[in-house]
Parts: sequence; C-alpha cells; structure tokens
Amino acid sequence: MILLLSSLASGATTFTIGTNQDYPSVSAALVAEGSTASQPIEFLLYPDYNESYEISTNGYPMGLAFSVDVIIRSSDPGESRVFREVHAYNGANVTLVDLEITPVAASYTDPMERGSGGTIHHAAMLATEDSSLTAERVSVTGLASRGLAWASDSDLTLIDCSFVGNTPETGNTNPYEFKNYAVALRSAESGHTLTLVDTEIDNASGPAIAVYSDSGSQSLNITGGRIANVGGESAGSAALTFGEVDTTVSGLSIENAGNTAVQLGAGQHDWRMLDIVEGKGAQGGAFHLADGGNLALNEVVCKECYGEQGGGLVYARGGTSVKVADLHMIGGGGREGGALYAEGVALSVENGRFCGVANDNGPLISTSSQIYVINTVFRNLPVNAPLFGGQGGDLSLVNNTFVDNAGPIFGGVFTGVEFINNAVVAGTTLNAGEAPIDLTFSYNLFYDNVEADFGLGIQAGEGNQINVEPGFDPAFLADPTNCEIDPVPDTGSALIDAGDPNIADKDGTISDIGAFGGPGAEDFELGWNPADPSELTLMGGCSGGGGLAGFLLALPLLGLNRKRREWAKQEQG
Repeated sequence: MILLLSSLASGATTFTIGTNQDYPSVSAALVAEGSTASQPIEFLLYPDYNESYEISTNGYPMGLAFSVDVIIRSSDPGESRVFREVHAYNGANVTLVDLEITPVAASYTDPMERGSGGTIHHAAMLATEDSSLTAERVSVTGLASRGLAWASDSDLTLIDCSFVGNTPETGNTNPYEFKNYAVALRSAESGHTLTLVDTEIDNASGPAIAVYSDSGSQSLNITGGRIANVGGESAGSAALTFGEVDTTVSGLSIENAGNTAVQLGAGQHDWRMLDIVEGKGAQGGAFHLADGGNLALNEVVCKECYGEQGGGLVYARGGTSVKVADLHMIGGGGREGGALYAEGVALSVENGRFCGVANDNGPLISTSSQIYVINTVFRNLPVNAPLFGGQGGDLSLVNNTFVDNAGPIFGGVFTGVEFINNAVVAGTTLNAGEAPIDLTFSYNLFYDNVEADFGLGIQAGEGNQINVEPGFDPAFLADPTNCEIDPVPDTGSALIDAGDPNIADKDGTISDIGAFGGPGAEDFELGWNPADPSELTLMGGCSGGGGLAGFLLALPLLGLNRKRREWAKQEQG
C-alpha cells in the first residue's frame, strides 16, 4: 500500500503544511491553490503543523471536504498528526496516512441523508457520491454518538486503523441511521466495497461494521483485525449486512460481541480463520444467517458461543446451505440446536471438534433439510438431548468419533440415515427417534455404551464391531477432559484398517474407523494446537456452559471417566 501511495504522490502537487512550511493549514492551501487543481494534491503535514488552524471550506462547519484527488499524510512515516474530519465527495479519491482524527462536536445536514431533511452527526471519515476514501494507520479515539468511517454510494478502505474507546449511538439497526454504526457502507448502486485490513474496533455501541444495499450487490472484505467489547440492541453487533452483500472475511478475531456477533443477509459468505470468544445472542451466538444467504466457515475457533433460542455457532433461517470445516467449538451451546440450528437449510460439517457444548432443549445440530458430517469428534457433551435432530431430511454420518456423550446420537425424523465408519464410545443409544425408511449401517465400532439397543429401525450390518475396545492414544486416556487432545487411535487399535473397504485412507489403505480415517481426515500430528493452550482453562475449558469446574463435577456421571480408570488399571496391570 505504501508503494501505491508513493506512486500516486509522485504525480501530485505537494504542499508542505505547518507554521514554517508552505502553508499553515490544509484549508489555507486548498483555498489558495488547491481548489482549481487538475491533478492529485498531496498535503504533507510537518511537526510544526497545528490542527487548530483548520477551517473548513465549501460551507461545512468542521473538517475538510474534497471533490479532487487528495493525499493527506505525515511528513514522518509512522508518526501520526492530529487532524479534523475528512469528507470525500463528488468522485474524489482521498487517501489518509498516519493521522489521528479528532472530531468536533457539531452536526449538519449531510448529503448522504437521502433527502429526509434530517440532521445527523458527521463521521470522522466520510465518502459520498461515487468517491473513494482510503485510510492507513489512522486512529479515532473518544468519539461519542458519532460514526467513525462511513461510505454512501462510494468505496471505503481501512488499513491498520484503530478505533478504540468510541461510542456510536444506541445500536439501533435502522439502515438509514448511520450514526448507529461505527464503520459502514450503504449504496443504491451496485458494486461498492467496504474493506478492512488489520483494523481494530474496540468498545463501540451497535453494529461495529455494517453494509446495506438498497439495490444491486455490494461487497464486504475483512482481512485480519479485531472487534471487541461491542454492545447493541439488535443482532449483528460485530458485523451486519442488509440486502445483497457478498462477504469475504479471513483472520478476524471477535471478542465479547453483545448480541449475535455476525448477522448476514442475502449473498455468498466466506468466513475463515476466525477466533470468536463470548458470542451470545437470541438467535445464534456467533452467526445468524437470513434472507437467502449461503455461509461457508473454515478454520473457526468458537469459545463460549451461546444462542438462547438455538445455534451457539450458527442460526440459519434462510439460504441454501451452511458448510463448516475445521471447526473447534468449545463450551457454550444453546436451545433447539446447541451448535447449529437451521430451518430448511442443508448443513455440512467436516473436520470439526465439539467439546463440552450444551444443547439445552433440543439437538446439538438440527435442520429440516440434509445433514452431512464427516471426520468430526463429538465429546464430553453433557445434555441428554440427541446430537442430531431430524425433521424429515437425510442424515449422513461418515468417519466420526463420539466419546463420552450423555445423549443419543440422533432423534426425531430422518428419511434416510447413512452411518458408516463411526466410533461410538461411552455413550447411550444410537437412535431415539423414528425408524428411518432408508438405512446404511456398517463398519462402526461400539464400546462401553449404556444401552445395548441401537434404537428403532437400527440393526447391525456388515463390518460392525460391538463391545470392542477402540484403543485410543494414552495421552487422551490420561486427560480425556482436555479439549486440546484428540481421541486418535493408538498403535494396534481396533479402529485401524477396520472401516469400509470401499473407503480409503490418504495412504491408500483401507479406511480407519472414526474421525481420523477416510480420505478427508487430518493427519494425527496435525491435530489442533492453540497458540496459548492455557487460555482454554481460563476461558472455561471444555465446559458445557457452566465453566470448567462445573463440567468436571459432572464427569463421574459419564461413561468414559469410568472406563478411563479401568483402562488405566489394565495398562498398569
């Protein structure tokens, strides 16, 4: 980005700004020479620059408005200069570098108000009328009841920016009240983009990031960064989209989002490499998907995410599919779908880990459509409700491991069930619902389960091993409540090469039974290793919503803790 700015600056007319420079202020330079410029203007702010000199032009009582291409930056890269608000309009391209924006407490009738005649507070940075505004290493601190950076029918890019200790309005999600959003884009034209790179928003009210499309399609792109301590009255306290908005997000951290961390509308949504802590809300703790959107999650850690009505991870009431890969959900949960709740939306989970998640009043994963799960571990789940709840769709469970769970694996109504290459250890019954019409039930291992009966319509098929010890790795047996340690098979395990011969492992041999077999399995040595393992204990570890201590108190009631002691005795004997 610096190279881009440098190349732009080389073709610009440069004014040095400061008491002993070309002009004492940007506004003075703009009035004297800049208003008629036909090429980009660069304002280079020197240490003797005094922001109190700024007096606006074009009738605005604060900040500076530009209808030409402008660069404003510090003369010393990395050293910020205090500056007033900036408004890019009428096709301008404005770039800000190394600035600390200090807004003035005032308001005016803004062109982005769309003719409503109202008066709103001016954001610290604003782009309107097909303009673009780029801010790099710009900070805004201590702003109350005001927006931080907004774009209307324009593009907005924030790079390595910091918005800390600000309090925009009440968190009302009326899209025409931009004062409720910290960073936002609204457009009636197709093709505008809001981009954030390594940007932090901490301590804000209402949706921290919002994109609203009146018509056409807009884009939200986020790479890196952090959103923390955000409160709000409505869902989407960290990020919110209305209308047709495609979102691409990678490497974002969300902590303590006040009401459903992310709410997404229509569009294609690709979110990956996420770390979400304390995502809580009425419908969905981490994500609420609505209005025809499709969501793909990849490499997500979700700690203590809880949905009061369902979906600690995702609550989906619209769209075609929710696809989850490489998920680690620890603690939290919800009602009517402790982890994933969907209405008519197909769900798929691959290489997932669910540890200590509580489904209070319904299945862990529930939908009226299809459910497909492969290479996933379900462990230490303390609630008696089924792990999967059907409402007439199909259920496919292939190469998964179920260990020490209090409830049955599935219940409700599934038209078809495919149950292949799964390991079920220290659990209860398999099916607590109606008998499926179509059933494939083969090459599974069952050990130390409370009930011998599999449930209605379930009869042992080809290749199943009943009451056969799985032979998990000693590291797991020594510490089965530790969410960091996977129940991988040990050398000589009955799980190895015992799966469906029509399914191969990555090395071409017959598939292993359980989550670590089949072509999609992770290599054993590539199991999850958090950067700071101690953080799990501090955050509640493998709790079922009540903290690590509460979960440990419940362990004597679960089968694996008993069986672990027996296996340990055998090892010693």
